Amino acid sequence: MSAGHLWPWGRSEGCCMEGRGLCRKDSSDHNWSVALGREAVKEGRRMWELRISGRTGRMSVGVSKGCDEAVAPTQNGWVSDACDGKVWHYASTGGIRCGKTVLHETGVRFSEGDVIVIGLDVDRGQLHFARSGASPLPVVEVPKGEELFVAVALFMQTGACDLREVPLLSPAPLGQLVAAASMHALAAHDHHMHPPSVPRLSL
Repeated sequence: MSAGHLWPWGRSEGCCMEGRGLCRKDSSDHNWSVALGREAVKEGRRMWELRISGRTGRMSVGVSKGCDEAVAPTQNGWVSDACDGKVWHYASTGGIRCGKTVLHETGVRFSEGDVIVIGLDVDRGQLHFARSGASPLPVVEVPKGEELFVAVALFMQTGACDLREVPLLSPAPLGQLVAAASMHALAAHDHHMHPPSVPRLSL
C-alpha cells in the first residue's frame, strides 16, 4: 500500500475492517466496538472525514487517549465515569461529551449518508466537529500537548464509518477549514445522488 493510502486504523476491539478505511460492527451482541486511529497526534493540526453508514442508533466519533477504558468500554460505552477526561466525542443523537459529562446538546444528529469532519489542534487544545449540511458545532477544549487518536465507537450491528485524513494545505483557522470540508462533503454527496443532466465541457 502506497504512502498516500496508509491504513488509517490502529488499535481496535470488536471491529471488522475492510477496504481503505472502513470500520464496521458485524456482531449483534450488546457490546461496544471501538477503533482508534493508527497514529497518535502529538502536535500541530489534523483533520479527518468519517463517512457514516449502516445502523447509527448508537454511535460516537471523536478523539481519545490510547487507554484501555476507551478501547474496551463498559456497557455504557464512552458515556461512563471511566472515560471522563479520556474521550471527547460527538454522538449520533447530537450530544458532545467528555466521557459521560455533557458539554453541548447540539440537536444536530447524524445518520447513514452523513459525513462528519473532525479537526484537532493539539497545540491550542481545540477540537472541532461539523456534519455535512449543518453549521459547525461548538468548539471543544481538549488537553494541550496530549497524545490523542481519532476514534469511533459502534453499538448497533452494521454501524460503520469510513475514515479518511484530509490534508491541511492552508494556514486558515482550523474551524474555517472544517466548515469548508463539511460543505464540500455535502456538495459531493448531492452531486452523486443527483448528477447534472448536461455534461460540463472544458473549453
